[in-house]
Amino acid sequence: MCQDNRLVHRTLTIDDAFRTVRKALWEGQDIDYFEFHQNRFRRSVERVMQLLPSGSTVLDVGSHYLHQSALLALLGYKVIGMDAPEFACLDSIRQRAEQFGIELYAVQEFDNGRFLLERGESFVDLVLFCEILEHITFNPIRFWHRIYDLLHTPGKIYITTPNSLRLVNLANVIKRAVLLKGIGPDVSSIFTNVTYGHHWKEYSKSELIRYFRSLSPDFHCQINYWHFRPSSPIRSIKDVFRRFSQEWGRLIPCFDEQLEVVVSLNEKTGFTATPPEYI
Repeated sequence: MCQDNRLVHRTLTIDDAFRTVRKALWEGQDIDYFEFHQNRFRRSVERVMQLLPSGSTVLDVGSHYLHQSALLALLGYKVIGMDAPEFACLDSIRQRAEQFGIELYAVQEFDNGRFLLERGESFVDLVLFCEILEHITFNPIRFWHRIYDLLHTPGKIYITTPNSLRLVNLANVIKRAVLLKGIGPDVSSIFTNVTYGHHWKEYSKSELIRYFRSLSPDFHCQINYWHFRPSSPIRSIKDVFRRFSQEWGRLIPCFDEQLEVVVSLNEKTGFTATPPEYI
């Protein structure tokens, strides 16, 4: 654990919380990331407030800059942030955790499911898993088994992730295949992103329903299509095509850009998925 200093904040409105977090931003990537994702943060915070009352315990997996965590902490939630040491052990991130009263944990390996063991089980009301699912490169069964144990009933998992069937994505896949360039992340994206930066696997709605049903029959998914990015600026012919795909995708929900998933856990009859054996 990197930090466990909690401060008490008065309950604010969402707009007040956004103003307070903006004032605490550093320069550079911190500001850029917050501004680019602010519509997503607002949607997530509003949905959390609909799903459970202030004072509930929220676990933010992949808490990154703690933007979302700080917003929820200001709104009266008990927030636990959890991320890889590359983020969670940075002095600036630990200072932010202390400033906003967030418990912050660094986890070296998520795949073995051995995190927050000292906290026991069934103490989390909601798990945030925003823009993280597409980055998972390991077998996730032990990870989700631990999340299952951490949640009490009724509990929720709130997920946002790119829709693999968004029109822009489909067009790019077809173009690269026709030009015999390959499938999946290209070389430049691999070399220009930091660790955990690649979208190795994006999902469709039907895949996510199957994904959680395969983990446990206790998981029940409600999935919405949505988008948070502004329309692409037009500077070239390529941008015209991107804007066209973006706008048409928003008119036809199954081709929209994002998936918003609420996984409900109302009872625990058993986690049924078992990890594969390695020889």
